[in-house]
Amino acid sequence: MKISLRAGERIYINGAVLRVDRKVSVELVNDVMFLLEGQIMQASDATTAMRQLYFIVQLMLMNPTDVRDASALYGQHHAALVAVCESREMLDGLVAIDELVGATRYFEALKRIRALFPGGAGYPGRRRHRHPIRGCLTAERLHERHQRDRQHQQVVQFDQLHDVHVEQ
Repeated sequence: MKISLRAGERIYINGAVLRVDRKVSVELVNDVMFLLEGQIMQASDATTAMRQLYFIVQLMLMNPTDVRDASALYGQHHAALVAVCESREMLDGLVAIDELVGATRYFEALKRIRALFPGGAGYPGRRRHRHPIRGCLTAERLHERHQRDRQHQQVVQFDQLHDVHVEQ
C-alpha cells in the first residue's frame, strides 16, 4: 500500500507517530495498523454516541499493545448503542463493527463507523452535524419511552386491581 503525505503531516503506524518534513510517499510492504492525521478524532469531537464509539476504536488502533481498558469500554458502549437503536440499518452496522473489532480489524471498523455518521459526515475532523445518530434513541427519548411504559404498566395494574372494563 502506498501512502502520500504532505509536508508536516503525521501518520500513526502501529502506535508510533511519524511526522514528515516534506511531501513524501511511503509504501507499507506488510500488514500494519495506521491512521492518517485527517482520520484522527480529538476527544472534544466525540460529541455523539457514534463518534464516541469511533474514538474508542481509534484508541485501540493507536495503542495496539494496551487495548484491555479500551476494549472493556468498547464493549460497554457498543452494548448500550445496540440497546437503544431502532433502525435495522444501524443495528446491522453495529453487528458488522463488532465483528471487525473482535477480529482486531480496527481500521476497517473505523471506516464502517464513519459510514454510519449522520448525514455522511465523513472523516471525524470534519464535523457537519451535531445531532445524535439517526435510528437510535437519544437519552431524552429513551427516558420518555420509559416513563410512558411505566404509566401504561400502572394503568394496567390499576385496571386489574379494580376490574375496570372500558367499552370502546
